[in-house]
Amino acid sequence: MALFKGDQFKTKVGLKDAFLLKTLLGNSKNGSILVPVKGPNQERSDSFLMNSIGSKSRLKVVGVGPPASVSIRLTVDVSVKDVPEWMDLGSEDQLASLEQTIEDYLENEIQTFVSLCKANRVDPVGFGDLIRSRSHRWDAREFEEHYGALKTTVSVKATIVQTGAGQ
Repeated sequence: MALFKGDQFKTKVGLKDAFLLKTLLGNSKNGSILVPVKGPNQERSDSFLMNSIGSKSRLKVVGVGPPASVSIRLTVDVSVKDVPEWMDLGSEDQLASLEQTIEDYLENEIQTFVSLCKANRVDPVGFGDLIRSRSHRWDAREFEEHYGALKTTVSVKATIVQTGAGQ
């Protein structure tokens, strides 16, 4: 997927970032990404397939700035497949640990994606419009100048609603 500013190409992003953008923009009912997971006493990470069954994002302006500050809260219902053999999905502790892994991974990846957008001076999520709707004296030029310093906090709540084994 390509990101543009006006009619000028800025950068391209992969499927993972396209999935993250889709979840940030609204209710994402379908989308899959591989999530790395590291087991006890393991040198390298395994991964599993996370499929989004439904998600809701809530963007809230904390401060209009400059620099502005936005809180991102994401709630996602997922199914997991192709989990490593060492995981026992029948265990409540393992499921809770897997949910925490998903939450940490998505929080980190969303922050990375937002940083990529700021570095390329593109706003596909619509932070500018969100801040404009909450500010009485919003100035597009001022927002452009301070967009790189935009502060974001990300909070993700993941709930595993289905588990399964893949082929």
